[in-house]
Amino acid sequence: MANLDLLPPDIQAAANNAWQRAQEGQKAQSLNTSQGFGSAALLNTLNADVREAREKNKTGFNSLNTIPNPETQRAFEKAFTLSERLVSYIGLSAPTPEQMVSVGVNLQYLAEQFALMEQEEGVTPHVVLAPHGLGKQNWLTIGQKMATDTTIPNNSLRTYDISNHGVDVCGLKLPPKLEDNVWYVSDQVPTSTTTPRLATLPTYQDESYSNINWTLRLLSGRNAPDHMSMSYEQSQKQVPSIEHQTIAEGLTDKFTAILAGKHPTDSSGYSSLCRQVDPDTDITLSVCFDIPWGIVIVSWQIIGDSCNNIGIRSPIG
Repeated sequence: MANLDLLPPDIQAAANNAWQRAQEGQKAQSLNTSQGFGSAALLNTLNADVREAREKNKTGFNSLNTIPNPETQRAFEKAFTLSERLVSYIGLSAPTPEQMVSVGVNLQYLAEQFALMEQEEGVTPHVVLAPHGLGKQNWLTIGQKMATDTTIPNNSLRTYDISNHGVDVCGLKLPPKLEDNVWYVSDQVPTSTTTPRLATLPTYQDESYSNINWTLRLLSGRNAPDHMSMSYEQSQKQVPSIEHQTIAEGLTDKFTAILAGKHPTDSSGYSSLCRQVDPDTDITLSVCFDIPWGIVIVSWQIIGDSCNNIGIRSPIG
């Protein structure tokens, strides 16, 4: 049996709880159950709980314990779990909460903003742990694999084989002839932050994949975006300019909602613009989810054009 005095406080607490539960279970056993069997059950239960607590500690989720509200804490935990599953389709791993905290992410601030957004908007905000720098092909692969994943509850993605028309649509649809440079500048990691006392947005970079940078921010959970009919160009002329979701955040938000068995935002004809940092281009991207077709769609927009069903999702974090 593990020596309880040598365990960290959180694991020691789990062990003590297991001991109490095992003792209660032993009392409920019939009188003819051997004492040896009962003692073995106690030890097995205790050691199993210690192993479970140790495993949870290793996953790096302990930082979420700083979030006092249990529902908010679960929302953050779910976001990390879903992003981990998202990138597992291409053989990658997502950072843990503790890794994000290690680069400066303020979980307490995000939790406070989560509560404020929920109160103001009347819906639960989306916690978005997003990988920047994956590239078009990796996102297409994620969409294709998700569309055929039968383990996703209520999977709203559908597959189509219309290759005889030169198009093979599965999970994610990109604009025809989308240039790599347009995607590249849209997929740059953002730098601005709403977090007090921080000059730039904290990002986590995996040592094994130096081109991929992870961010943790909040997006509105409402189906329709804000600032409908405002062009991208107009949004940048506001004082201060309006921050946009990145293409990575938009796609992560849509696909993780699907992984959770829910319909994504920006359905029913809405679409949200994505951040564009190239001053020499007149094109930006937008993201939506088409319910009848069951597909996530990336479109391109002229930065000076406005449309009454296209709006803005401004990240918090």
